[in-house]
Amino acid sequence: MLDQYKKVAEINISKASRKTTHGQKARFCRFCKKSHPKVSFNDDAHNIPKSLGNRFLLSNHECDNCNKLFGKYDKTWQNI
Repeated sequence: MLDQYKKVAEINISKASRKTTHGQKARFCRFCKKSHPKVSFNDDAHNIPKSLGNRFLLSNHECDNCNKLFGKYDKTWQNI
């Protein structure tokens, strides 16, 4: 199953000290498949949820609508 994935970067998030964004500059959402101008990309979309300790590793491929939706699950996880 792991052969379906391609490693594009390895980052130790425990030592990260600045925001690092991954993904192409031409933005499209990996979840809803929409692109600008149908959706916006203004908010920080975390590749790994903040609840797991990620404060700096961000994605260019998650629109604000999907980020907000999945953020609800992240906040729920933090309260468990």
